[in-house]
Amino acid sequence: MKPLLSKSLLILLIGIAFFQITFGLKLMNWDMMDITFPWRNFIGACLQEGILPTWNPFITLGFPQQADPQTWYPISALISLPFGYNLYTLHFEFILHLIIAGLGFRYLLKSFQVKNEIALFLFSLAYVCSGFFVGNAQFMGWIVSAAWIPIIIASTLLFFQKPQWTILLQLVLSLFMLLTGGYPGLFIITGYVVIVIACYYLWKNYFNHRSEIPWKKMIAGMVLFISLSSVVLYCSFEIRSHIYRDQLTVDRTLFGSLSTESFVSLMYPFGTVNQTSELGNVDVSIINSYFGIFSLAFIVLAFFQKNKKALLLFAAALVFFLVALGNDLPLRRLLYYLPFWNTFRFPTIFRLFGIIFSLVAAAHVFDQINLQRDRKKIIGIFLSIALLQLVTIIGVSSLGETWWLVTKKNLRYFITESTIAQRIAAQAFIVAVLYTLLACIVFLKRKSNYLLWITPLLVIEILLFTQMNGAKTVYNMDTNFKETQAAISELPKGFPIPSLNDSLVNSQDNALKAPPFLWRNINMLYKKPTFYGYTPYFLDSTSALENDPALQELIATPFLYFLQKANDQHIAITAFSPNKITCNISGSESNKLVLTQNNYPGWTVFIDGKPTPHHTIHQTMIAVAIPAGNHNITFEFSNKAITLLFWLSLSTFIAVLAAYVYLWKIRNS
Repeated sequence: MKPLLSKSLLILLIGIAFFQITFGLKLMNWDMMDITFPWRNFIGACLQEGILPTWNPFITLGFPQQADPQTWYPISALISLPFGYNLYTLHFEFILHLIIAGLGFRYLLKSFQVKNEIALFLFSLAYVCSGFFVGNAQFMGWIVSAAWIPIIIASTLLFFQKPQWTILLQLVLSLFMLLTGGYPGLFIITGYVVIVIACYYLWKNYFNHRSEIPWKKMIAGMVLFISLSSVVLYCSFEIRSHIYRDQLTVDRTLFGSLSTESFVSLMYPFGTVNQTSELGNVDVSIINSYFGIFSLAFIVLAFFQKNKKALLLFAAALVFFLVALGNDLPLRRLLYYLPFWNTFRFPTIFRLFGIIFSLVAAAHVFDQINLQRDRKKIIGIFLSIALLQLVTIIGVSSLGETWWLVTKKNLRYFITESTIAQRIAAQAFIVAVLYTLLACIVFLKRKSNYLLWITPLLVIEILLFTQMNGAKTVYNMDTNFKETQAAISELPKGFPIPSLNDSLVNSQDNALKAPPFLWRNINMLYKKPTFYGYTPYFLDSTSALENDPALQELIATPFLYFLQKANDQHIAITAFSPNKITCNISGSESNKLVLTQNNYPGWTVFIDGKPTPHHTIHQTMIAVAIPAGNHNITFEFSNKAITLLFWLSLSTFIAVLAAYVYLWKIRNS
């Protein structure tokens, strides 16, 4: 198999594995529609209007959008500029990152000297269709992270083996992509992995005197990364003293741990799609650790071969899997005391690195197979897997589970009505058939490359198991993509002026006509300010208001209002954007004007063009004293430091990208 064919086939099969998303047949699930889509839709609207998305007025009385690193993610920004961010854009971004993940993992395998094109193709596909991508498809930040992490690890390895500017710039850009588009916890873990690899090579080079340590390039790389990330780092540290969930105790960091019982997904991922009480009461979206039964088979073969490199890689994978068991083992508790490790939850994210190193180990074994010497061992392992499935089926039957009746139903019935035992037995039947066929092929193809002949069946395993789990964790079976997109296309464009006849409480999700199959954060799509919102961020001041007994009275107010009521008062909003509200007001007496937005650092109030002091009222809202008469009032959210750092980051990004493309062309010419 030639490299171009291998890459093309990989991209094609990624699209087929997730064809419901590729061809826009169904909507994606859970947080992808509740959080990612509304937020990216808002950011896209800002960019199309030429507005820097620093403030989001439509959720939890306004939120500093600048503080969410994904606001500054270049790929999301670029794909939303032409037509805004709609459902087509969302699906495209998801599939795009699956392709980046597949090609990036192929690059990682090559950095580990895996040369067999079948291995590069097969295990890259296994990575994209692993339980991390399929199970966690609702978390765009996790998907983006998993797309860039293999490239980061590979670039780090290659740079310290042969420190070239091209590889260094590639590493810097990939780290920036992970920081801005990924989950912060995964960035922190990856940073430690990079440091460990760097320390190993620096120690090795120092004692063996093999080459000079590239200190200048390392320092240049750090300077470039800090310059690239300057706006993100500034905004992230600024919000730390204002955010509700910044401080995490040891116990809180264990939220979202992998359960020991959920390792059943290594062979039976379909068993984890529903009813998780038997699997440690863990959410179905974070327990799938599948990375290919055939990958496990080749790891077993490594023990017979005494393949030290593969066994070392698998040992590293095992450590990450054990850390993922946050509640069951003390490892994650101990790591809490490392710098920055007290800032993120979900120990289950460590399983991503377990999957990565397991697949690299398996690919290395596959790459080193001796077709004749290892043939009998492979047949034995495949037949053992098939026999294990028969034992599983018999065990389920002995429990009185009529699993074979489940196979006569459709996939919806599988997921909603069957028990875990029934789903495992049904999948065991499929595995038994597949691995019996695999063993037969290896047995019959004595004088040919049987690895090429078994590859189609291994691909079938990957695609079939992806589809079986994807119906629960990737897409919503009950949705209609075109119907929802048609409704979204009718929503307000730009940023309509908020009506002062409506109260904030009327902007709750359930008071608006939601597009079909959407149910939360609808107010962001309608661009209506509200106190409510489904969000991972919550400011301290908003939290304090939430506990105020007068909450309902306070939020049953217009977007902008006078504190003291009088008959001759008048307010008219003349211009509105997320970062700037201008209005004309009149009244015969002095008063206070209240803007129902959080008084976060960066707000400035102008009366008739002159900056005027303002203060906080009702725990968190903005209030300004207004003299009697007619006046023009402007509320503006801006920060000169952030604007300056944004342009520094953007110019550095363009320069680094241009330099990388130029050097890459020279190296490959």
